[in-house]
Amino acid sequence: MEKLTFEQLPEAIELLLEKITRIEQVLSGGEAAGTTAKQMLTTEEAAAYMGVSLSMVYKLTYRRELPCIQAKR
Repeated sequence: MEKLTFEQLPEAIELLLEKITRIEQVLSGGEAAGTTAKQMLTTEEAAAYMGVSLSMVYKLTYRRELPCIQAKR
């Protein structure tokens, strides 16, 4: 994780608040960023939505910190 300078804190806090607001909207069944919430996301969509790498999504699912199911092929 990159270290932030004091000058970068306001922008970082604003970004976090925006993400929290989107998560709250999705959890409450509302719309997030002008789109309706999907039931499930792909790993790529989840990584993009959370702003983390794909490997982090896999780590979170492996640790059972992020709920997931394996799609049928």
